[in-house]
Amino acid sequence: MKNCMFGIGTSVAVLALIAGCASVAPVDHLGKGAILTSGDTVSYAGAAGSEPRVSIAKVDGNAVDKPYGPVELEPGVHQVIMKCDSSITTNTITVATGEVYQFMAASPVGGKGCVASLSRLRSAHP
Repeated sequence: MKNCMFGIGTSVAVLALIAGCASVAPVDHLGKGAILTSGDTVSYAGAAGSEPRVSIAKVDGNAVDKPYGPVELEPGVHQVIMKCDSSITTNTITVATGEVYQFMAASPVGGKGCVASLSRLRSAHP
């Protein structure tokens, strides 16, 4: 019975990960601007079931509704403030329509603590 429950639990976890990967960026919104989405789906702070380590605190000085994404941005220059555990990182980025950015945890020099990183996954439409 234990092995059966483990198999079912594993199957559910795999399906959840696949569904999460499939819904990374809502493609219908890419014609309007850029998307910031979380890549920190398996790096958790502490025990399993807790929230991801990296979140978006503010964009252009305003708090965001979805700190774990996706966050839509209009084309132009934006200041993105991200939190990773107790560390705060500020990025100034220029986004174009159709771009997708991913934020996730990165290890700082020395390997202690957490730093939020932001990288472009998809360039603007040609």
